[in-house]
Amino acid sequence: MRIEYCKVEDLNFGDDLNVWLWPKLIPECLGVKDKTALLGIGTILNQRTFDTNLAGVEKAFIFGSGCAGEQPIIPDHWRVLCVRGPKTAEAVGLDSTLAVADPAYLLRAVEMSEVEKQYSIGFMPHHRSERDLDWKRVCDAAGIRFVSAKQPVEDAVREIRSCDLLLTEAMHGAIVADAFRVPWVPVFYNPTVSHFKWQDFAASMQIDLKPVYLPFICERGRDTGRLFERKLKGGAARFGLGPKKWMSYPVPVRYVKDSDYKLLGDKLLTIAKTERSTLSSDDAVETATSSLLEKVAQLKGDYLGQK
Repeated sequence: MRIEYCKVEDLNFGDDLNVWLWPKLIPECLGVKDKTALLGIGTILNQRTFDTNLAGVEKAFIFGSGCAGEQPIIPDHWRVLCVRGPKTAEAVGLDSTLAVADPAYLLRAVEMSEVEKQYSIGFMPHHRSERDLDWKRVCDAAGIRFVSAKQPVEDAVREIRSCDLLLTEAMHGAIVADAFRVPWVPVFYNPTVSHFKWQDFAASMQIDLKPVYLPFICERGRDTGRLFERKLKGGAARFGLGPKKWMSYPVPVRYVKDSDYKLLGDKLLTIAKTERSTLSSDDAVETATSSLLEKVAQLKGDYLGQK
């Protein structure tokens, strides 16, 4: 069985949780060269992934994956053990009982060393947002811990656990914080953030999601090729020369000035001090973890039983 997930060249701990977590939970199922795939953590339920990456598989197990509002056709011979949340279940036409939780909550079932609290406030931007702005400079100006999503899984998880409060644009920053009972606040900077997937996760954990927004200010010269491409695609889409989603690609509200680093840092501090933090109930987390562990047992039984 192989793991199908979104591979990012320069790291994204949320996606990379797959290759860190699953070998600890189902080692006996992995490494066997067959035509079986496991779809786990991530927003990967879409027709493009099915038609390209998974075109040659004979069987696939869907375990906690989500969609972003698409309605892909899941082949009849695939096994759906669970999905991330009720919005995904509804979008892909599954029974609501299959909406369990994000598999990242299974981190609670993995033995880890104790972590001491070191930082009163941490901020984790989305991994793509790290291309647009020097967030370490922003955080340093405010005395906030910058927690990069573009680092190895163990390091990211340890840093999240060492915070008293996490402000996060990365959804798996919120999920890992929630799993380890670290209060968190959703802070959105990039206009293309998927509200659908956040609402999907929140609904599965009975969380009333109330994100706070930052202005989309970019550094001039930082990945300018990508910003230029966004403008071209947005213009093309407005004339019917590309998919409608191109019109939603972000371009800077304006380029950053030196004073903006302090401005954004002050905004993060104000959010930390004034916004109500989020945490699902202990019962919700315990239920999610136990339900996911039951699905792990089902996965092992189904996969190993067919051998």
